[in-house]
Amino acid sequence: MSSMDFQAFRGIFKDGQSGFQSTQFRLLEKIIGIKEEQRCCTFLEKMSDKQKEVAKEKGMGDNEDICSLIYEWLSRTPALDQFIACYKEVVGEEIRKLNLAAEEIKLTDPSESENLFEEAECLRSNFAIIFDPQEFENSSRRKQGRRIPYMALMGALMINCYAAEPRFSVPYEILKNLIDMDELLVKWRFAHAMMAKRIIGGRQGTGGSGGYIYLRSTVSERYMSFVGLFEVASFLLPPQKLPGLTAAMKMEISRVYTGDLASEL
Repeated sequence: MSSMDFQAFRGIFKDGQSGFQSTQFRLLEKIIGIKEEQRCCTFLEKMSDKQKEVAKEKGMGDNEDICSLIYEWLSRTPALDQFIACYKEVVGEEIRKLNLAAEEIKLTDPSESENLFEEAECLRSNFAIIFDPQEFENSSRRKQGRRIPYMALMGALMINCYAAEPRFSVPYEILKNLIDMDELLVKWRFAHAMMAKRIIGGRQGTGGSGGYIYLRSTVSERYMSFVGLFEVASFLLPPQKLPGLTAAMKMEISRVYTGDLASEL
């Protein structure tokens, strides 16, 4: 469809009609966890009374979204406290090895020694944030939109590390699919923005927004429900360096839960 083709029927859109700001899309965003305070144009994107009524009819409370439920579920990952302790020990050992290696060649190869010291410091600073819950909560990363709770992040990290374990194979697939969904929605938002740029140029959108400028602003972490899950990759160790599961951890993750599935999730 060309720009001229669109102009031929654009006039039929009345009262701010817009597919992007439709009730269906707003409900989809609400279900997956896009919060009102995350939006860049709250006065345009605020749910109308009609949309709120539809959400209420469908039994969607203010805190009932997939993101909140997933993070709550991740926080209850079995043997999580033991995993955090073991992971911290392994990372600490890697840092000590790098510093020791740097000291051993400090006189014979100063340049390589300096590189090893820098590598050890990078490793320490990168992992420090996940071994101190308070630092995690106060960090600039957290303030810049990484909205995942500390224990949920560590639960996701454990699942990624031991995805081959029978207990974690399905949870790993769930997390991977959530990341895929977030990524595909970002790509769709960008494609929508470029379509608007091509069809209406710099004109106002049919929903009363700034058109392309507004749509382009939604292609960001603000509109990613599971942005915290992407951060797990920052803290992964090579498979050969992962801590082995202790007997107690194996026993814990092998337990079969027979309670209500909805309450477990």
